[in-house]
Amino acid sequence: MNALDKNTPQKRKIFVIGSNGRLAQSLLNYYKEDACICLNRSEYENWDQEQNRPKINAYFKSQITSENILFITSGILNAKEDSERIEKVNFKLPHNIIMAVNGLDLTVVTFGTILEKLKESTNPYVKSKIQLSKMLLNLPPSATRVIHFRLHTLYGYGEPNTFMFLGQLFSALKKKEKFNMTSGQQIREYHHLDDVAIAIDTILSKPQHGIVEITSGNGIRLRDFALRIFEEFKFQDLLNIGGLEIEHKDKFQNDYKKNEDLKEIDFRDPVKGVCEYLKPLLN
Repeated sequence: MNALDKNTPQKRKIFVIGSNGRLAQSLLNYYKEDACICLNRSEYENWDQEQNRPKINAYFKSQITSENILFITSGILNAKEDSERIEKVNFKLPHNIIMAVNGLDLTVVTFGTILEKLKESTNPYVKSKIQLSKMLLNLPPSATRVIHFRLHTLYGYGEPNTFMFLGQLFSALKKKEKFNMTSGQQIREYHHLDDVAIAIDTILSKPQHGIVEITSGNGIRLRDFALRIFEEFKFQDLLNIGGLEIEHKDKFQNDYKKNEDLKEIDFRDPVKGVCEYLKPLLN
């Protein structure tokens, strides 16, 4: 290595577990100037097991330099999947990795849902994230910085998931079929993944740790959200509000306030942003 090489700044390493997902793709796009390392599923599929902690520790100890970040974006969003598998991927995997890398000079980032604030839920996905946030609140001080982002509903990067509200709405528009929904009193914020990537980096640039909410303050009732989107695409007659029952405990009060640390970020309007996202997918 010549003198020039020695003086060349070493790129920060960004580790990503679960790199095929949409959130991971937005982060990889945002951090493309860094040295991004996407772990194969075969490498981490057994990292939820406690006996593999030495192996996990050795892997990162041999890889990290300084200011490294580990994004654990792997997760099961569909609450109808096997509950044990949901717990394994959404709770046991990040929990075991955090325990394994404890003490290393590394920032570990996990992700959850704003619905963790309900504190209890019959939804297996939300339950797994409540488990994770409770564990993180009880972590002892360490050299390893851990940040858990509570996220709202995300969109962008391909067609929406079919099991999600937006995915079912999209399917009805595409097929020009009737869209049955609940009373729509539930409150949601819709965030484009690229806006979320900016928000994540903004928080990571500050000396913060623990649980952080990425909130824009643009909460909207699902009925109003659906009405405006169906109006935009001139398919109001396809919308049937009140045709379904609400399955789980939910959020009905629109009291979301923008995170002060994100005040400089111009989050997209939920309806305009989603319509811009859907238009090319519907053509």
